[in-house]
Amino acid sequence: MAPARGASEAVDVAIVGGGLVGASLAVALAPLGLDVVLIEAAPQTIPPRRWDERCIGLNAASVRIFQSLGVWDEMLPDATAIASTHISERGRFGTARFTAKEAGLPALGYNTPLRSFAEVFERRLPALPGLRRVM
Repeated sequence: MAPARGASEAVDVAIVGGGLVGASLAVALAPLGLDVVLIEAAPQTIPPRRWDERCIGLNAASVRIFQSLGVWDEMLPDATAIASTHISERGRFGTARFTAKEAGLPALGYNTPLRSFAEVFERRLPALPGLRRVM
């Protein structure tokens, strides 16, 4: 069997998968001046906006991570703030309810369309120094 394309190349970091985690890691590593390869099974596609698109709930700590990567401001227009939470289990005793205001936060987190992440990272990744994408 022939070696995979690029199998003999030395890189500082190889990231397998260019989804939310892999793309975030590539953006986080960019300022370090490393030789990074992002290995993807297929080119990323950005789904069209839909009324029923899938979202991911981000807590306040995750939002701070995306802020530190410099990508949150681009995602925020599509995000919906989580103002309160009610946690309970049907048929069980006890509940927990709390609000962003009680926690001293602008929001407990945000529901953010996965499409928004794809759009932001697809704009950012091609411009990152030291990053190569391999399909």
